Amino acid sequence: MAEFKSVSFWVAKTIVAFGMATVMSIVTPVLLGAPLVFHSTVFLIVTTGLVALFSTTCLPIPRFCRWVNHLFTVRSSALFQDILFTIILTAIMATAAQLLSGQVQLMFWVATARIFPWLVIVAYFSVMLFKRVAKRVVARMSYRQRPVG
Repeated sequence: MAEFKSVSFWVAKTIVAFGMATVMSIVTPVLLGAPLVFHSTVFLIVTTGLVALFSTTCLPIPRFCRWVNHLFTVRSSALFQDILFTIILTAIMATAAQLLSGQVQLMFWVATARIFPWLVIVAYFSVMLFKRVAKRVVARMSYRQRPVG
């Protein structure tokens, strides 16, 4: 519970969630062959960013990933847990984006299912990138808050 009071926790989670949402909101229409419309892209970035922020902070997805990892292997595999986490988060974000955009017809779900493996790959590498960015921002914040002398 103490981590929820930490500013660095919220800064890091916000950078990763909205960074991933930005990449996914641009890549998904491109993979589907749809045009990028500024208004709808910004809407998707904000809404899926909030969904990703809620999902990564409030849902026990990391604990579920560790449990699934324990079912299959005795040792803990960080790569397996990261991939499973990305699959779950991508599914949550894709579902939220379709529901919030009003695309509830079967053809939209089939189109998203076709590109889902590519979305998981893009999401995995974007999360890796934005985790590094968040780590540097948090390190810079803690460096500036350190007392001099």
